[in-house]
Amino acid sequence: MVRGGPGGRRRLLVTILGPSLVAGLGIGLCFVPLGTAATAGVASEETGMASGLLNSSRQVGGAVGLGVQVTVAASVGGSVGGAQGLVDGFSAAYWVAAGLLAFGALAGGLLYGKTSLPAETYAAEKSSKNSGDRVDPAGSRSTQG
Repeated sequence: MVRGGPGGRRRLLVTILGPSLVAGLGIGLCFVPLGTAATAGVASEETGMASGLLNSSRQVGGAVGLGVQVTVAASVGGSVGGAQGLVDGFSAAYWVAAGLLAFGALAGGLLYGKTSLPAETYAAEKSSKNSGDRVDPAGSRSTQG
């Protein structure tokens, strides 16, 4: 039971408050570096578009994530009903969210360092297509003869 003495409060703290605090800390520590990383390798004239794409992805991801958590909580907690059903449903939803977060961290760790062209090289290649120049990977320009 959620109400019913110290045992119920301890269960509430372990199953709801603990994961909520971990999620809040993780989200808070990720937003600023993610925004910086998303716009760091982008040409200066395209940073607004990259920032808008990041914000749109955050909104859609949040909506889909919330939908998944509500579905899990309702399907797990609805079968039990009452206060215990809420606790069970929220607990299952937080475990699903933790699993998705672990998957994202694993994917980020595996993909870290795998970059495409630096912004300067990309901008130089883009402008060379218009001017007929050839750009080597180091970023220096030579005219085609």
